[in-house]
Amino acid sequence: MRKIFLIAICFFYVTSNAQVGYSAVNLQDSLKKLSITKDPNGQVDILMNISTNYAYYKGDSGMLFLKQAQEVSTKNNLLDRLPLIYFYMSSCN
Repeated sequence: MRKIFLIAICFFYVTSNAQVGYSAVNLQDSLKKLSITKDPNGQVDILMNISTNYAYYKGDSGMLFLKQAQEVSTKNNLLDRLPLIYFYMSSCN
C-alpha cells in the first residue's frame, strides 16, 4: 500500500512539473507562430491561446492579447469570434 501511495505522489509531482514546463515552451512557440502567421483566423487563435496562459497569473497581460485578438477580428470582419473573445475578457483577473 505504501509503494502505491509513493508511486502516485511521484506521478502527480512529475506531471504537474511537466505541465508548467510545457506551458512556458508553448508560450514561446505561440509568440513565434504569431510573428509568422498571416491568416487572421490563425492570429486570433494564437492570441487567445496566449491570453489563456496569462489569464490567471497576469490578467493585465492576458487582457492585452485579447484586445489584440479583438482588433484583428474586427479589422478582418471575423465577427463570429468576438463573443468568445469578450467571454475571455470577462474572466481575466
